[in-house]
Amino acid sequence: MFNKKPKESETDNTLSQTDARLRVVRIIGDKEIIINGGTDRFIERGDLFRIYNYSKCSIEDPFSSENLGHLKIYKGEVRADSVMNKMALCQSNELVGLSKNNALRFFVEPLNINASDISVVVEQRERIVTIGDYLEIVPRD
Repeated sequence: MFNKKPKESETDNTLSQTDARLRVVRIIGDKEIIINGGTDRFIERGDLFRIYNYSKCSIEDPFSSENLGHLKIYKGEVRADSVMNKMALCQSNELVGLSKNNALRFFVEPLNINASDISVVVEQRERIVTIGDYLEIVPRD
């Protein structure tokens, strides 16, 4: 399994000079990507990853004026299909299009909110998978 934590001996300087995070390096199509890690980073066939990046705008606490940082935007989930030494071909793990008659349907109950407090934090184009997006492993049960 992929170990995303740096070793104790690595410093912040090492990580800033060489970004050790997994990233999307090629987009093959709407169901396949290539990532910059393989057996050299303990990735195995079947490993699940979430694709993410951070929002362009930062969030400010309206009460303290403290900058809270950027939102982590999840863009999709992929599964390692073909793993080589330094890269892996990953396929989409998103399931869509269940039949009407036999479909399990899940609904999220909306919050009771004040609509005038809604602010758009993440633009739709920020949800698109792009080269350079990051990946994090989905822990196995």
